[in-house]
Parts: sequence; structure tokens; C-alpha cells
Amino acid sequence: EMEFVFNATLTIDLSYGTNYVSKCIFNNNIAKGRGGGAIYGFTHLNINSCTFKSNQANEHGGAVFANKNLVLKNSKFTSNKAPKNGGAVYFRCHEQSGSYVNKTWIPKMKYYSANITNCAFSKNTAKKGGAIYGFLNVASDKKRLKVNKCNFTANKASSSGRDVLGGTCSNCIYNYIKLTSKNRTVKKSAKKLTLTVKLTKGKALLKNKKIKFRFRGKNYYAKTNSKGIAKVIIKKSVLKKLKAGKKYAVKISYSKYSIKRTVKVTK
Repeated sequence: EMEFVFNATLTIDLSYGTNYVSKCIFNNNIAKGRGGGAIYGFTHLNINSCTFKSNQANEHGGAVFANKNLVLKNSKFTSNKAPKNGGAVYFRCHEQSGSYVNKTWIPKMKYYSANITNCAFSKNTAKKGGAIYGFLNVASDKKRLKVNKCNFTANKASSSGRDVLGGTCSNCIYNYIKLTSKNRTVKKSAKKLTLTVKLTKGKALLKNKKIKFRFRGKNYYAKTNSKGIAKVIIKKSVLKKLKAGKKYAVKISYSKYSIKRTVKVTK
């Protein structure tokens, strides 16, 4: 196991064949060039069981910048950042070259792939792709970056792609607070209206949490049960004052998180 801890630039410039990086720790490294706060790879990379924390790049790939095939597994990325793309990892899926034939330049495109598996990404930040960014030649290139069985927590992207942009994800866990509720339809003559919401964090159900429902200028409160569900009842006396054919807004809030839904009233 090796540990790389610096307060200046540490860039591993790997140039031949496939390079293997295993059981290493990269903390507080800075790349002042194009990118790759800890690792900048010109060739194929295989990274396994490594930890990347508080690394940063001047442009892309706060921790890792991969120009060719990338295999990344069983690794942790925490608090890495890049001002442009890929807070933790930046992957470029293609390489453009060519040659002159009878004084005419013939372009050639070579493609690469990235497989990121069983990794944890938390508190990484970038403009695009808070944790992972795949640079595409065309939209269909996103299939060349595959993210599988990874865990994402509190990553941020100021523009787009909170966790992953430019790739496909499968069997991943997103540890974020989520309020889930549906728009409702109710008859004006109904005896009551039940509003419900489900509160989760990743796959976890959050119980005994206070939820606020705001409807028609009034606040209603309820706590989530063992299934993460909170319910409030809107009485008939409120419903009969509503107009048939009209939609009314409902705001559902927990802590700093909120969603908006509607209630449609029918005759």
C-alpha cells in the first residue's frame, strides 16, 4: 500500500501499455495543468482498491483523468473537485487521428471504454458531472462509459449531472433525500382528501420524520411511519370551498427539501 500526500502538483503521467494502480491512497494533490489531480493517464488504466480524497484539478478530473481504456473498481472518492468537468473522474472515450492519402487528410476515430464498478463517490464537485464525466463525440457514445454497483452521496454539479454525466448507470445506490408523492384528483363532494408522501434516503426508509403539507394557505403536519410514509387528511369543510375543474397546489416539505404537487377538483 502506498500513500501520496502532497500540497503541490502530483500527476502520474502513464504512457505505455496498461498501467495498474492498486491499494494506494491519494490525498490533497493538485494538478495545475489540464486535469487529473492525482492520476493523469495517457494510456490504459486499471485502478483497484484505492482511496482519493481532497484532490483537485485545474480543469477536468479532480482525481483521475483517463484518455484511454479505464477499469476502476473497489475505490473511494471523497471531496475531490474540478472547476469544469468530472469532480472525481474524467473519461475521454475517443482519440482522433488520421493520415494523408494523395495529399488529402483522412480522419480516423479510435474509441475506448470505461468500466467503473463497486466504487463510492461522496462530496465531489464540478460544473458538470459532480462525480464522473464522460466526454462524448456523439450522444450514443455514452454507452462507452459504464457505471455499475456504485454508491453516490452528496456530490454536486453546478450545471448538470449531479453524479454521472455522459455514461450509463446500473444497480447504483443514490444516497439522497427524496420526497415521493403523486398528483391527486378529488370530487368536490368527497368526505375527505388524503395526501401522502414517501420519504427515503437512497434505499433507506426514513421513519419518525416531521413532514409539512401546505394546502390552500394552511399547514398540515404528520410524521413518517415505519415505511417512510406520512399522511394528512383534508376535511370535507375545506373541499366544499374548492371550485370544480380547478387545480390547487400542494407543497410538501422536509427540512430543506420540498416538492410541489397538484389536487384537481371534479364535480
